Amino acid sequence: MPGDNLSLSAIRTIRVLRPLRAINRVPSMRILVMLLLDTFPMLGNVLLLCFFVFFVFGIVGVQLWKGLLR
Repeated sequence: MPGDNLSLSAIRTIRVLRPLRAINRVPSMRILVMLLLDTFPMLGNVLLLCFFVFFVFGIVGVQLWKGLLR
């Protein structure tokens, strides 16, 4: 039956998520995950700064080597 493969893959997907239960059972793991989630806003700021630096260096590079690479 075509529906059997779908239900089997759904069960396998749920089994893959099983190790996430360790987050609740191990207190140090829970602290680590919470700290990781708390750092996401700061990582966004760092990525924005990196994008700005790459953008500026890209503009400078285009201005310095315009037409010389042909």
